[in-house]
Amino acid sequence: MRLTDMPYRDTLSSTAQVWFDCYKARFSAEPNIGAVYGHVAADLTVLGLQRAGPDLNVDSLITDLVSIKGYHDIFNGPEQNFGPDKHQGASSLFLAVVKNGRRVRLTEPLVF
Repeated sequence: MRLTDMPYRDTLSSTAQVWFDCYKARFSAEPNIGAVYGHVAADLTVLGLQRAGPDLNVDSLITDLVSIKGYHDIFNGPEQNFGPDKHQGASSLFLAVVKNGRRVRLTEPLVF
């Protein structure tokens, strides 16, 4: 089960390919799924910080993080929505199998 696809360069959007190339140049290795999840977490954090503005404090950051709705990452992950009682953004995942050494989606997103 996965929340997003593996970062195979030839299957990524052009935006994600730029990220892939920058990652590989910086770390001398191709990004793995942990790098993808790290990027998404950092991107959401930056979005929350930007929304909180220059008068940032813990309460404003929390308020602005939980106000994120309709977030889509660059990796074809599920839409993420947050709220006061919803701190896990994604509400779906998909099943994957390994074919020819690559993880491939087996299902459309499954809502939980």
